[in-house]
Amino acid sequence: MFSSSLQENKFRITRKCFRIVYHSLIFLINSSTFFIFFKSPPDHDSTKLNVLELDPCPTSEFFNSDVFIMSTDQNLIGFYVWFLGPFILLNATGHVLFHAACTIYYLFIAPSKLVSAQTQRLQRLFFIGAVFQTGIPLIFVAMPALIVAVIYSINCACQDIMNLAVLIVELHCIAVSLTILTVYDSYRKAMVQMFFGCYSKSEKELSSSKIYMQFSDLNTSVQVLPNFRANRNNSRPFVNLSH
Repeated sequence: MFSSSLQENKFRITRKCFRIVYHSLIFLINSSTFFIFFKSPPDHDSTKLNVLELDPCPTSEFFNSDVFIMSTDQNLIGFYVWFLGPFILLNATGHVLFHAACTIYYLFIAPSKLVSAQTQRLQRLFFIGAVFQTGIPLIFVAMPALIVAVIYSINCACQDIMNLAVLIVELHCIAVSLTILTVYDSYRKAMVQMFFGCYSKSEKELSSSKIYMQFSDLNTSVQVLPNFRANRNNSRPFVNLSH
């Protein structure tokens, strides 16, 4: 986070041992989501029958393709949906809001007097770019999570809405790439030069080729003129003045 690198931040973790404990705790909390993969049922054939009891009319891919079922335990699924998922989401949201508030305060409200104005301007621009880089792709993750929570809460077997949620998640990487290329000034200029610079480059090459042809014609005419004069001198008639 930006606030951890600010020297004036009073909430910054200074001791290395506390920093290791802090990041290890955050890592363990976020990694607990993978626990459900270790509780997957061993017999998928019987598990498919249990799934058919919950959803009697699945799509054709359920029968024709290999389907991996993580769990059919309603207690475990309810724990993930109503407790662990919201806890991780609130934890991540709280950390992001806290560090963002500290960064905004020390960059915009009470900037450091030890940092030059140019450096502060670059820090502010980079922070604004990071906000867009994080916020826009986050929408493509938050929307499917909200859709899944609503489907589970109303006990709806809405396969079309679930497919829409998966498609929205797949657009996350595209949103990240487009955001990075458009938010930051250096990447944006490079993209503009890449797409719109080809036309100007071709014009420059055409103009340079015309200049080269004109220079070549001029050089040829300059070389022809001395040769013409030399030929005139050599072709003068010899007059004998001894008579």
